[in-house]
Amino acid sequence: QTAEYARRVLQLHDAIGGQDYAAAVARRLDRQQVLYDETHQFEFLVTEQALRARVGPTSVLIPQLDRIGQLSTLSNVTIGVIPSTIPITTLVMHAFALFEPAAEEQSPFVIVELVHGEVTVRDPRGVGLYQDRLARLRESAIYGDEVRALLALIGRENRETGAG
Repeated sequence: QTAEYARRVLQLHDAIGGQDYAAAVARRLDRQQVLYDETHQFEFLVTEQALRARVGPTSVLIPQLDRIGQLSTLSNVTIGVIPSTIPITTLVMHAFALFEPAAEEQSPFVIVELVHGEVTVRDPRGVGLYQDRLARLRESAIYGDEVRALLALIGRENRETGAG
């Protein structure tokens, strides 16, 4: 995320209030540095609706779309978008991150993002449910040049409508 987009998302998610947004944004941006470490592989799936969400004015949204497009060109980063025009085969009620450590002695686990915090799922059966959901979501996603074309389209539409 760009700094301004991250700040806006943090503000919208802050159910309790009083969070130190500057520190939270700095931590979030620092964590993103790992994206440039080619020893790690990353896959992100997002819905077209999430990309179209009016988190802020055009001056916030356009750089965020550009950032996603730039990251999609990294060899160790895969970005999939589930277009609003493609039928989905599953629903996911909460955002989640599936971690599949490269070390064989470590088991996969899932972090589920909830309004009040995070839940870590380590039970193999529970992890399997999320792996299945992810596989189904991947089937509906577009990747590569198609993603960048959709990002460009959403950017043009934002410019034309002048979202602020």
